[in-house]
Amino acid sequence: IPQSVSVVTESLVKSQNAFNLRDALKNVSGLTISAAEGGRTGDSINVRGFAANSDFYLDGVKDNGQYVRDSFFLDHVEVLKGPSSVLFGRGTTGGVINVISKKASAEVIGEADFTYGSHDFFRGTVDVGGAVTDFLNLRLNTLYQDSGSFRDFNFIDRWGFAPSIGITLTPDTKLSLQLLHQKEDSVFDYGLPLFRGKPADVPRTTFYGFSGDRLQEYTTTFATATLDHRFSSDLSIRNTFRYGDYERRYRTHLFGTVTDTGRTSTVTRNQHLRLGTQENFYNQTDLVWKTS
Repeated sequence: IPQSVSVVTESLVKSQNAFNLRDALKNVSGLTISAAEGGRTGDSINVRGFAANSDFYLDGVKDNGQYVRDSFFLDHVEVLKGPSSVLFGRGTTGGVINVISKKASAEVIGEADFTYGSHDFFRGTVDVGGAVTDFLNLRLNTLYQDSGSFRDFNFIDRWGFAPSIGITLTPDTKLSLQLLHQKEDSVFDYGLPLFRGKPADVPRTTFYGFSGDRLQEYTTTFATATLDHRFSSDLSIRNTFRYGDYERRYRTHLFGTVTDTGRTSTVTRNQHLRLGTQENFYNQTDLVWKTS
């Protein structure tokens, strides 16, 4: 079976200031990014031409909620391109996107990044952690972003935190506890309408939505508990339990038919208010046997 694996490292993500998963995945060939086609919001990626909406994984466990995955809790990203249903089940025709999160370890970590840019862009992240005792490690990642846009009435206000606890129960048994909470307020923007076969000849800042009603909210929370036990250097078992709660509320601002009447041409507008909720429970057990 023709397959390949691409890895986007944390150092590459930082060097490019990739603030979300979509920007990080631009380093991988064979991937295209959709823009809410079919009513899909949040991250929407095609792998080798096939929709990968149900093929997002976090630390090897499915994470198919609709939200924008920020890079503040991201360690690296693994992309498996090629048929992989024998390993991951139904839906993985094009491949799999597996995000590896930042986890607690004995290494002392203390890092803060701040970015300020055009259009009132401000972003700050903090990453701290280390060993508390011989058997207890802690880590905390936090995020705050407040940014405008070159488009009128556009903004992104996003914040989140991701604590992680690592507990060594025995030399061969480890327990990992993780939590992610991320909230975003932003704008659902369809851009400019087509007029006479091309984008309308108006300033690119023009906003065709309703400036007083720009609702788009994502609230994402999930908790993960992972228990690892090593029987030997070649044989180990892992059980992961994850609870996820995803909510999205947004009002689309659609433009429709453009009436071509010369200088007084008009464009129709309409709205759709939508609420999407999703609750996931996953329990996954992996038995790993390495042979040479």
